[in-house]
Amino acid sequence: MLCAAILAAAPPLGAQHPLTLQEAISLAERQGLQAQAARQTLVAARARNRAFGERLLPQISLGGTVPNYSRAIVPVIQPDGSQLFTPLQQTTSQLGVTVSQQLPFTGGSLTVSSSLQRFEMTGAQQVRTWSSAPMTVSLQQDILRPNTMKWDARVQDLTIEISRRQYAEAREAVAQ
Repeated sequence: MLCAAILAAAPPLGAQHPLTLQEAISLAERQGLQAQAARQTLVAARARNRAFGERLLPQISLGGTVPNYSRAIVPVIQPDGSQLFTPLQQTTSQLGVTVSQQLPFTGGSLTVSSSLQRFEMTGAQQVRTWSSAPMTVSLQQDILRPNTMKWDARVQDLTIEISRRQYAEAREAVAQ
């Protein structure tokens, strides 16, 4: 009974039309394994190209130290020469932000940063200090080295061109 229902629902064999050579080639270009592999290779090359371009964007980083607490008992020499052991507690914390940009023409790096630090000591004497560097600008430039960014850009251009040509050749190979 189940077999009869399946056979009744199946399209008749005469309804299928034979494929022409052009339709078979078109179908192979769209759905063939070689065509899919060629497409995915091109997609991967484009993703690598985007990643390379994103490497040239400014990089922002935030770093810091949550309060770092330490406690110790330290000997303090008294005026009469004896030692008095007193507790000493120190708390430090730090926060900094950095923006860095690669310079494509020279291969150097321009960095702008800002930081804030707090130090507190309790015990025999109470000390609380704040230290800040509102803005620090630095330029790092290698002098006797090649500009790797420039060479990487040339290599990336060639790599994407090779990927495009390999994709075109793979499509032609599928069509043959």
